[in-house]
Amino acid sequence: PMSLEDIFELAKGGAFEEDVAEKIKQQYTWVLSNPQPEETCQLMEIGGRAEKKLDTKGTTTILENPKPGVDYYLNVDGVATGKKSGIA
Repeated sequence: PMSLEDIFELAKGGAFEEDVAEKIKQQYTWVLSNPQPEETCQLMEIGGRAEKKLDTKGTTTILENPKPGVDYYLNVDGVATGKKSGIA
């Protein structure tokens, strides 16, 4: 997803049970009325950890900073890269 709207778009497609979809819609409404700042940055590996460096020309947008004690995984979409995983 490229934005918070993309993240919450899932709730509109009927992919969730009705009560879950309602909770997602409520959260979406809350997020829209309480916008958090988005940070544009570069990600770097320092000592085996991903660290961010604020950079207005960066290629990564952080919607929420990582929380302590939570494991995160970085996934990269290789579509249209001109490589084996994308369109030439």
